[in-house]
Amino acid sequence: PVAAGPGKVNLSVATWVVVGLGMALRVRQWLGDRSFWADEGALWTAISDRGYAALLRPLPVNQSAPVGWLWSQHTVMSVLGTGERAARLLPLLFGCGAVAVAALLARRLLGGPAALVATALVAWSPLLVSYSNEFKQYSSDVFWCTLLLLLGLGAARAEPLVRRRAATLSVVASAAVWFSHAAVLTAAGVLAVLGLLALSGRRWRRLLLLAGAAAAPLASILVEYAVALSGSVDNETLQRFWRTGFPPRRPAAFADWLADSWPRWMDRPLALHPGWLVLALLAVGVAVLAVRDLPGLLVLLAPLGVLLVAAVLRVYPAADRLLLFAVPTVLLLLAAPVDLLTALLDPVRGPRPAARAAVTVLAGLAAAGLVALSAPQVALAGRHAVSPEKEEETRPVLAYVAGHWGPRDVLLFDTSSIPPAIYGPQVGLDRGRVGVVSAPPRVGCVPGRLETELRRRYDRVWLAWGHWFSTLPRDIRDRYRANLATVGRRVDSIREVGAGADLYDLTLPPEDP
Repeated sequence: PVAAGPGKVNLSVATWVVVGLGMALRVRQWLGDRSFWADEGALWTAISDRGYAALLRPLPVNQSAPVGWLWSQHTVMSVLGTGERAARLLPLLFGCGAVAVAALLARRLLGGPAALVATALVAWSPLLVSYSNEFKQYSSDVFWCTLLLLLGLGAARAEPLVRRRAATLSVVASAAVWFSHAAVLTAAGVLAVLGLLALSGRRWRRLLLLAGAAAAPLASILVEYAVALSGSVDNETLQRFWRTGFPPRRPAAFADWLADSWPRWMDRPLALHPGWLVLALLAVGVAVLAVRDLPGLLVLLAPLGVLLVAAVLRVYPAADRLLLFAVPTVLLLLAAPVDLLTALLDPVRGPRPAARAAVTVLAGLAAAGLVALSAPQVALAGRHAVSPEKEEETRPVLAYVAGHWGPRDVLLFDTSSIPPAIYGPQVGLDRGRVGVVSAPPRVGCVPGRLETELRRRYDRVWLAWGHWFSTLPRDIRDRYRANLATVGRRVDSIREVGAGADLYDLTLPPEDP
């Protein structure tokens, strides 16, 4: 064994300092204790009153989550309570763990400087930070899928592949599929490519070990599908909601779908721009890894191939937050070109003199591109470290309404009953005087009837709102306000991030008769 030089030690220390900063940023967001946004609230209401057995059945409000994750959350909330911090504790732990596992994966696959850059990109990725503080399973996806990649890479390099390493991969994959739907794709991809590599090299003992390792995860997947997952796969509402994530089955239209999807993937979950620069750096990163470690590259990319197959079969959409598990893979590939700079400094294994000029230019361009991509993310991470991210602050809005509640007041909440159901009891709102307005008038509505009823029963109307449902017209809240202005006068307002409320006094002359 050769002792690590001071440069390698310093890079190792720097990498783990970045891991610590990434974890600290996630904890800072968790301490910010923001209100549940609509999707979190929907899942909270779907599982908060259910026992372990009931969580095996399809969830209401068109929600879906892995059974292991649901049971774990149920246990945590039973012990610590149902508040925001307790509900988000498990996602926080998975999010922090994912940063550490991503650092280990980067250090195993890349050179020291590139691994440091990859770790920094993961640590400060806006959506990886955000979903580490959300009452959803997406940080669990990132953790388990990255861990499977790490174990798969270790198995690909092991010579020979021993039973203990194969058994570890099998046990982790078997557990992961209960905590993450995306882990099914990753486990299938990793085990498939390991099997193909063994088959191509005619290493039959290795192939036999991998086949045995695949048996337990396959059994776990089949059991989970039978007891829980089948109801979510067949959910028509979820299929419609994620329709942009399902590519057409006609080969001629597949390229058009990719072209349409690419800008959306850049927005979410990558939050990287411009897309052409990302694509260029990815191409260089893939080329670098193909030369340095082709089996490792295949292990890394295999889950993305399985993802596309699953999307074509309409069982897992390639869209938005459901792709969060692939973000560390993409960020690692983006950092791989940094190894070109390392190669230039190596007098023994560096590029030949004839190629040095071209490699220098390519490495310089790649470094400039990475700085351009990462600078906005670092700046955003800094802002959120000072002031934690907010999404839909319905809790302080409803607390304000409750604090100014009159004896003849009514609250109309725009588009969703979930925020009043969660926060109404906490702040003391009378649920008998809370209604929901959710859509434009339907056929059969009588103009003026609602206004007459409001005047007869109440003196004041609160119009509050939070999440914007995309199926409603963009001007619907302005129309609500305009309508109430013909009935009374606005006398109070509150505005928070993503939420607000207006108070109309019906005893005063109309604001806009």
